[in-house]
Amino acid sequence: AALAAGAALAVAGLVTLVVVWAGLVTATLREGLDDDAAGGAGTCVAAAADGEGDAVLGSTIAPPEATCRWTVDGREEVVVLARGSQALVTGAAVAVGAGLLVVGGTSVVAARARRSARER
Repeated sequence: AALAAGAALAVAGLVTLVVVWAGLVTATLREGLDDDAAGGAGTCVAAAADGEGDAVLGSTIAPPEATCRWTVDGREEVVVLARGSQALVTGAAVAVGAGLLVVGGTSVVAARARRSARER
């Protein structure tokens, strides 16, 4: 039961992380298609997609956000395209870690129990 609970917790955390990441990707694509996006986001994404200048798309895990970096009039600008919930990502990462610890701990306990049963 503990093994199944740990695995379910880890899987739920991983699914949550994938959903947050997919949301960032989707929001980035939406901003890229919107030429009138705030802060020149659409223009920056279009430049990055066309390989123009030094425009580059990026993302970070903490904080969960998608960005577009480029140089405008000699100075670097960072346009935030989308943000995810830091609390949600932290909770999901903790769930993955806790689930893996439960699975690992349960496996070790089961292996020791089998070994001691054989030695009797």
